[in-house]
Amino acid sequence: MRKIYFLLLTVLFAAISHAQTISATTYPFTNSSGAVLEDMSSGTTLLVGANVDDAASNVNNIGFDFWYVGVRYSQFSASTNGLVRLGGTAVATTFTNAASSYLSGHIIPYWDDLWTGTNGKIHYKVVGAAPNRKLVIEWLNEQVPRVGGNLTGAATFQCWLYETSGKIELVYGNGMAVNTTNSGASIGIANSTTVYANVTVSGPSCAYGVENSTNTAAITSGTKYTFTPLIPADPTALSFTGVTTTGMTLNW
Repeated sequence: MRKIYFLLLTVLFAAISHAQTISATTYPFTNSSGAVLEDMSSGTTLLVGANVDDAASNVNNIGFDFWYVGVRYSQFSASTNGLVRLGGTAVATTFTNAASSYLSGHIIPYWDDLWTGTNGKIHYKVVGAAPNRKLVIEWLNEQVPRVGGNLTGAATFQCWLYETSGKIELVYGNGMAVNTTNSGASIGIANSTTVYANVTVSGPSCAYGVENSTNTAAITSGTKYTFTPLIPADPTALSFTGVTTTGMTLNW
């Protein structure tokens, strides 16, 4: 009977989780200053190399189960254009950073038409210990704004994904300059063409289901944007009635 109880509870909480969407309630936004980038000088795995335009990495393992909008993910990929996609399908290489292109499992640290500098790369590593590990993806010395091939870049930013909590943090280092070359960038999180949250750098602020693909303002080094998902509270005063060999009623 304990197995039945466990199965029913698992189904119950899975249903609650999978009903989650992206809103000010389920993924509230906060911002802060003074953040320090994770040290990526050693122990990282290369995703995309230097002097590359419009490219996507292979799909890689996150290293732990990451829950996003009610779905469990174990893999990710990243593009030179500042976009991450969760899951077993590689991220698109498109630089058209419009909400009409948002798909499931999109995380958007800084989506625009970019180029890794001759001194740059995209790489990642996992820090911490279970159950509090963190995936760190870094775009090192990107061209912001995009200039072209065989030139250096100066912009560095990171995406942090947290085990257990499902928290997402977008963290910015030096070089995030004014970017008017291609009408600006998109920043935020998304799960479809209608389910997303876009950050406006000037402010900053975050709008849910309202597109902003024209961020041109410079981002101050140490800026951090955080999306912390709502985790349903554990049930209290749980009891079981009408227990039979095939079913029961849960009360809480």
